[in-house]
Amino acid sequence: MEIMIRFSKSILDDLKAQAKARPADVSSPIGDIFILKSAPIAGIRLNVPLEDYLQKISHQAEIVPTDDEVFPIIVNGEVTTKDGITFINGKEVTLLPKL
Repeated sequence: MEIMIRFSKSILDDLKAQAKARPADVSSPIGDIFILKSAPIAGIRLNVPLEDYLQKISHQAEIVPTDDEVFPIIVNGEVTTKDGITFINGKEVTLLPKL
């Protein structure tokens, strides 16, 4: 799989620090979503292989695979949640589908 975008080390370090310091914003058996408060970015820490995850989600331009071991998926957009529903840039999406 070709990685199209590389994220700065500071973004990945911030996500990793948040993952150690607090619970995920959204969790499921598939993985955990951590939303950065300082930037319109979120990281998905997977509990399943990356290839399995990518086969289950509908294509979203904002969902970017990375070469990072802790956060193999970065959401390049503002992620919000309300009443158990996840949004990217105001559009309802499913980031943690059922396998």
